[in-house]
Amino acid sequence: MIANPEVLDVIRKRAKMISEIRKIMESLSYVEVDTPVLQEAAGGAEARPFVTYHNSLERKLF
Repeated sequence: MIANPEVLDVIRKRAKMISEIRKIMESLSYVEVDTPVLQEAAGGAEARPFVTYHNSLERKLF
């Protein structure tokens, strides 16, 4: 992928754009947070987990 100059250019442009957006948001006192992703096993707090079904993978996710 990196051997392809066009792909490398797109990767660099994307990284620069994300960096600039982060600078703007930080200057406005926004805080970046990580959003959890769906997992195959429930975990975390004692609350009842949110359960969904992934049709393509044919499995429950939490």
